[in-house]
Amino acid sequence: METAEIVKIAVSAAPYSIDKPYDYLVPPELLETAVPGVRVTVPFGRGNRTSEGIILARTPGEKMQGLKPLLSVLDREPVLDGDGIALALWLRQRYFCTLFEAVKAILPAGLWYQIREVWHVTEGMDRCAADGAATGIRRAAPVLDALFAAGGSAELSVLEDACGREAGTVLRALQKAGVTVCETAARRRIGDKSRRMVELAVSAEEAASLTEKRSSPQRREAVRLLAAEGRMSAAEVCYFTGVSMATPGMEKAGIVAFQRKRSCGCRT
Repeated sequence: METAEIVKIAVSAAPYSIDKPYDYLVPPELLETAVPGVRVTVPFGRGNRTSEGIILARTPGEKMQGLKPLLSVLDREPVLDGDGIALALWLRQRYFCTLFEAVKAILPAGLWYQIREVWHVTEGMDRCAADGAATGIRRAAPVLDALFAAGGSAELSVLEDACGREAGTVLRALQKAGVTVCETAARRRIGDKSRRMVELAVSAEEAASLTEKRSSPQRREAVRLLAAEGRMSAAEVCYFTGVSMATPGMEKAGIVAFQRKRSCGCRT
């Protein structure tokens, strides 16, 4: 039996109806960084859509066929400790939210932003002048080559890909010498999770008529719930009635309509 490191992940793309810790394989290159409490990206669902998650636990286990590997680790160190993970599990049970929604309620919102550094050659500075001002700065030449090749402006990540991780240190030295300037802005690392909302597309009476004879008891119950509550999360309708919102039958019949809404944490 082949063994491997297995992690349990709270996946952001999992709706409440199928929410649970999902098992993923830790690839060799992530063995040191994929530890409980760090955020990761994983393939999820039949289409293997990239989704964010957080590691809840890690243990050696059997390497099962079809077990999907982690894609990347987003944090250099854990952002959630053991007590935080336990609190997220409790919140999930108490407030009927997903595990990942519980995690987002605990962690500061700033964690979902990264600083985007864009470096520019100082206005009016040509290559000759830049070389002169950069005299004595180690590895300035390749960084300036990459910066001028990009038209005088490039993101730090692009320059690091071209010149190595020390590009940031070189750029800051060039900034002190008056050769470069830095512009920063915050942006989200992973797009907001959206919730699939559903509501009746016709009147309650017409929806009841359309589902009266040939529809399953679950569909009829879903219609009664939507008639009483109005627009709801599709995951909630699935949870309370057992109806599947993954199939397009009710939508094609003109009974319900769907739309997307950004999710912002636990429901109280």
